[in-house]
Parts: sequence; structure tokens; C-alpha cells
Amino acid sequence: MGKTVSGGKVAATAAAKPFLRWAGSKRSVVKKLAENSPPEYSRYLEPFVGSGALYFHLNPSAALISDLNWEVVNLFIQVKHRPIELYERLIAHSRDKETYLAIRKTFGTEEDDLDHAASMLYLNRNCFNGLFRTNKSGKFNVPYAAQRRGSYPACDDLLTCSERLQNTQIEHGDFHTVISANVAKGDFVYLDPPYVKSEGRIFNEYVKGHFNHQDTERLSALLRAIDKAGAKFLLSFIDDEIVDFISAEWGSEKYLVQKNIAGFAANRRKSAEILVKNW
Repeated sequence: MGKTVSGGKVAATAAAKPFLRWAGSKRSVVKKLAENSPPEYSRYLEPFVGSGALYFHLNPSAALISDLNWEVVNLFIQVKHRPIELYERLIAHSRDKETYLAIRKTFGTEEDDLDHAASMLYLNRNCFNGLFRTNKSGKFNVPYAAQRRGSYPACDDLLTCSERLQNTQIEHGDFHTVISANVAKGDFVYLDPPYVKSEGRIFNEYVKGHFNHQDTERLSALLRAIDKAGAKFLLSFIDDEIVDFISAEWGSEKYLVQKNIAGFAANRRKSAEILVKNW
């Protein structure tokens, strides 16, 4: 694992836990991903950061993380720079349906980015299954979770995450644009795009313009560009024929992942995913 640098000094190595609940999160297989990450690299890059499970697990000494979802990006930025204020605004609201619906209604109209981040974290921890979904008008529309709501991260947890993020560049943008403009020799790029299937889409999040069928060709081109730059990559994706051409070019390993997106435990099952890497 790398060491986090804060203010020019090596910080303590306390574990940092993801502060977001996220459909498709890799928390359950993070050790598997870590085993398939290179032992040494100059910088860690992740363009579909989501909850950042592997990022926080590896604790790289230098990193660039990004996402097309502005709400996710803004939340990471606020955790990095204003964790205590974010926590105070989070816990100021009651955890009941009436308050939830009121915050959901005004989400996206907050006066400043910190309030917006606090609303994002509140909704994330009180909504059904930690989903992020919007309607055609772009309004967050996930229902309130009457049961099994996610517990809030402690203020100390946010402070630890903030410490880890001090040496990390946070960007908002398209995966191909961000990585192709920044990847360099010696980097390690982890890619975990929203999954699509040859016969449809697996819902785990929704953002206008997010990863779709056509983007698999752009993903393939980006993997070649990463390799040409002298960097290493690790790609995780559902085991589906839509990415067979990528697997055929680089080789892949299959593994099973417990899916927890279903609303009831009886509907949760394991599904096959693949890992693709260039070393």
C-alpha cells in the first residue's frame, strides 16, 4: 500500500472507509482487486470512482479520481476540503420520511456546493439501497428507505477520508477524456464502468450520458492508449459477450460477485464478472 501525504508530511495509516453507499460498489471484492493491482506504480487513476472502494483500500501516495456524476465529484471535493462542516450539515436533518422527501425535492437547488454535498450524502444514506437514479428531468427520485437505512459515517471517518484525499486530484468528466489527457508512464488505471449487457442494461446508477453500448469501443481504444503510454490497467466488468472482443485482446479472469442491489435478500445472488489487465 502507498502512503498518503498531507501538507508535505507522511500521514498516519489509519484505514479510510468509503463514505458512500453505491450500487455496484466493489467493497465485497476489494481484496481480489487489490491482488490484481500492480505492487508498484507512480500514480493511481480511477475514472469511474463511485464509492472509491479500491482507491481507499490501496491508499495510493498520488492519485487522480473522476466521475461523470457531478454529485459524486462534488461530495469528494467537500470531504477533501470541509469534512467537519459537511458532517455538521448532514446530522442537522432528521432521519424521517417527511424530511427526506423535502430534501429530495430541493436537491440540486442548494445555494452552495457544501449544502449540495450534504444533501447528497443525506439522500444516499436514507434512500432505498443507496441507489442514485434520476428521472427524465434530472431530478433524484429514489424512494425513502423505511428499513435498513445506511448508518452515517462518523466525523472521524470523514476526517480520515479527507486526509487521504489531500494528495488526490479530483476531476469531473468523461472517462476517455480525463484518462487520455492525464495518463503517463508508470501510472496504474483502474476502470469499473457502469455495466451494460449485449441484451440491455444492468441498472446500478443513472447519469445522463453515462456509459452505454457504444462506449465499449471507446473503452477498448482507451485501454490501448493506456498500454501505449507505458501504464498498467485493470478493468472489471460483467462477464458478457459485449466485451468479448476486449477479453480476447488482453485475456481475462472470471470471478463471482455477490449482488446486493435487489430489495430483498432472497433475490440477491452471485454473478460472474471478469478482470482484464495488461500485465
